[in-house]
Amino acid sequence: MSITIEGANAGDIDALVQLLNVLFSIEQDFSPDEAAQHRGLRLLLDSPNQGKILVARHPQAGVVGMVSAQLVISTAMGAPSAWIEDMVVLKEFRNQGLGKALLEGATEWAKSKGRQ
Repeated sequence: MSITIEGANAGDIDALVQLLNVLFSIEQDFSPDEAAQHRGLRLLLDSPNQGKILVARHPQAGVVGMVSAQLVISTAMGAPSAWIEDMVVLKEFRNQGLGKALLEGATEWAKSKGRQ
């Protein structure tokens, strides 16, 4: 049973919102807004030249992890860069290297867009 790292698609949005709820649950001063998360995820998916969402997909459980990356100009680096905004793996799938694989995929995508 192999978990794959791949680009998210519109059919993943509901699962991504649930992952964001897991991530945001650790933020004491932040209340998740599922409608806003739906809009933001849709905007990212509809803007492939500005951002990318990668998912860890389990053959039976579906989307079990995600990372989003967005292209920016870094004043600190004085160069085009990328931000990692959201990264989360479901608790029962942690410690399997999925976070590392998601970050590596996001880094590869950013480099393919000329970012550091």
